[in-house]
Amino acid sequence: MPAIDFYILTTTSEQKRYQFVCKLAEKIFKQKQKAFFLTPSIQASETLDALLWTYKASSFIPHHIAQEKKPSMNEQLLIGDQNIPQDWRDTLVNLTDQRVPNIEKLNRIIEIIDANDTHREAGRQRYRYYKSMNLQPNTHKI
Repeated sequence: MPAIDFYILTTTSEQKRYQFVCKLAEKIFKQKQKAFFLTPSIQASETLDALLWTYKASSFIPHHIAQEKKPSMNEQLLIGDQNIPQDWRDTLVNLTDQRVPNIEKLNRIIEIIDANDTHREAGRQRYRYYKSMNLQPNTHKI
């Protein structure tokens, strides 16, 4: 079963939420890990894509939006609003308010929860769901 980390943000700003996600992506990339960023829509995927290209002038965070065609499992950072690639076993960063399907095959799940009431309540429900599966989520207040 996966390790689960909840990052609790104090902001309701969508921009600051995505800035935190870029910082997280940079850290994952530097650690040579793989991550799939699950977004709620193609527009959110495109927003994250654009931000990763411009996040820091001094850094390069290679990534790819996974759309209809099956992405290469060699890609280090993937972004998508569709289903998680069937063979994905690494980290999943959940930017949606939904439960992650087939969690048993993942190594790690990262949940980003901001101070928006809707996101916070959905995050609480997912936290309870993980606990009901005898998992011990870690919580990090940012």
